[in-house]
Amino acid sequence: MVDTLISKVQQLPAMVAGAVSASASSSSSSSAAPQLSASALPAATKDAAFWPIIPVGHTAYTWYGVEGNPAAIAAAAGVSGDASAPSSSSAPQSASATPAPAAAAQQKPAQGEKKEKKEKAPKQPKQAKPAEPEQPEFTKLDIRVGQIVSASRHPRPEVTSLYVEQIDVGEAEPRTIVSGLVKYIPLEEFSKMRVCVICNLKPSALQGVTSHGMVLAASTGDGESRHVEVVAPPSDARVGDRVLPLDLYAELASFAALPQVDPKKKNSCWAPIQAKLKTDGEGYATYDGKRLGVEGKGAAKAATLKDAVIS
Repeated sequence: MVDTLISKVQQLPAMVAGAVSASASSSSSSSAAPQLSASALPAATKDAAFWPIIPVGHTAYTWYGVEGNPAAIAAAAGVSGDASAPSSSSAPQSASATPAPAAAAQQKPAQGEKKEKKEKAPKQPKQAKPAEPEQPEFTKLDIRVGQIVSASRHPRPEVTSLYVEQIDVGEAEPRTIVSGLVKYIPLEEFSKMRVCVICNLKPSALQGVTSHGMVLAASTGDGESRHVEVVAPPSDARVGDRVLPLDLYAELASFAALPQVDPKKKNSCWAPIQAKLKTDGEGYATYDGKRLGVEGKGAAKAATLKDAVIS
């Protein structure tokens, strides 16, 4: 059976040439195999039994396959038939069709044509923040009512002008404060006094002892004629109460004092405030002419000094 097949294959060149000539005469064979002369077909060789006889323009599938040329199929099988019959389909259609030019044009924008930009929604104007009220100068200081718990002379014998006191200002522990009042107030009297203390001054070392605040005192005169008295808070005030101008106490109390004030700095608030601190004609402590004290408790006052500077 193999020998029969080999013999059939060797006869294909002549049979195909005849089939091609027959199909060329048919008007309906526009999709059939192209016309080929016998000389166009490959010559027989020692491998002619396995030579693929495929005309130009065809593949093994289109020429020998199910959709192939009927004439070539009949020749390969050795079956006589009407080789000129038109093929139902000369070649299978490609599995994936190329999109039509019109469809491709719809998918991609034409050259030079810009994509339409989406309109951005207009930005809403930002609402202006309400302006914060400017902090009144005096409220930058933290002045509180304090009670002296204990007082003593400076530990260094050569330092003769300073007291070192422990003052309760309403905190967990009393504050250590150094005051230069030895020449003006006896120790026994001073160690029991209620005083007004500036609590947010930057700590400062005085002769080796760090002071964490300052006691307010009124003074008049200079040198040997100088007189000094502490500014005493109202008797009904509690330790830790804030001292402010009484006329605007409720309004000013809403402002928190600065965490710290450095009196040595050029732009410190201490210098301009201190310049307006004094006692009035009755000895009451004032700031810019307004009496200082604790709301509902009364005003702060020096014992006897009138029109005196407070520092």
